[in-house]
Amino acid sequence: MPTTASSGEDSDWKSKVQQKSCFAAKQIRQWRKNRAPANCSGTTALVKDVCCDGVDLNRNYDLGFSHNNYPFNNPCSDEFQGPHPFSEPETRAVRDFVLSREIFGRLYALVSMHTHGQLWILPYNYHKRTYPEDFKELERLAMRAADKVYSYRETKYRIGTAADMLGAATGGATDWIKKNTPTKYVYVLELPPDLSSQFSFP
Repeated sequence: MPTTASSGEDSDWKSKVQQKSCFAAKQIRQWRKNRAPANCSGTTALVKDVCCDGVDLNRNYDLGFSHNNYPFNNPCSDEFQGPHPFSEPETRAVRDFVLSREIFGRLYALVSMHTHGQLWILPYNYHKRTYPEDFKELERLAMRAADKVYSYRETKYRIGTAADMLGAATGGATDWIKKNTPTKYVYVLELPPDLSSQFSFP
């Protein structure tokens, strides 16, 4: 924090502090988005043009992305998709990595771990009842894996697409990777607790 500043700099600094970002104001332990600079076209309740920080990186991939997708197009949503696909350096880095000569065609499986819900999620999730051609193969392996988990810990996982079980979510990393690379076995694993519990991972 600066201890001395000209009146102009001090005024500007105070203005920024008083505005407060959504991140600073909420102090959320499970902050979902990155720390992209505030976008001031957000909406909260009946207030428009609110400045809110961050982009949900798992809505920023170029699959099903639409500027009409509410709430994903609202900067004040925890699931804000960003101004355009791959607008964020993190998602561009993942894209460039999986498409690189060293990795493309050599990544046989990918599991993205999230919390919570006890769900074994298969592609695609950007639209209901939309599946890859090898969906049955992915489903069979997921069922075998879920049975193994249950036999070991008695933790029961539901299996299916998030779009069918919960509702469509566009711009997801695993959807984009499954659609745009040869990687065959692509899953999202939503860890315990199940959906009857509050979202509060240890």
